[in-house]
Amino acid sequence: MQSPEFKIVPHGSDTYWDAVSLRDEILRKPLNLEFTEEQLAAEHDQIHIVSHADQEIAACLVLQNTEPDKMKMRQVAVRESLQRQGFGRKICQYAEQYCAAQGKSLLYCHARDVAVPFYKKLGWKVVGEEFTEVNIKHYRMERSLSKPVE
Repeated sequence: MQSPEFKIVPHGSDTYWDAVSLRDEILRKPLNLEFTEEQLAAEHDQIHIVSHADQEIAACLVLQNTEPDKMKMRQVAVRESLQRQGFGRKICQYAEQYCAAQGKSLLYCHARDVAVPFYKKLGWKVVGEEFTEVNIKHYRMERSLSKPVE
């Protein structure tokens, strides 16, 4: 796999809308869900990260500041034709590095039960009990971050 490049894209940009389309295709449509205008408007202050392959978005995720030392990673999606090629792992690692560089000590997510093994391979830990979100089983998962050496 070629080494993907990552970009932080502004909310409302063309690339942002391409990422929303990918998230919709991979995460929402299989659950018969659609984004609402309110949900997308609420992402205005969040960090949108994308990687590209062959002129299209390969993977994307959203970071949300939740506390001074914590960020929530959400809406991780990889184009179906590119899954199992390392794009998910690399974009998550990029997000970890980004958060550490921002002075965050913890990154967490609500992982679908089917994604738990993926995150465990990346060093994430399950915290707490199973819960239901968007009508499917989820687990809170956390990743401690080491701050970059200056």
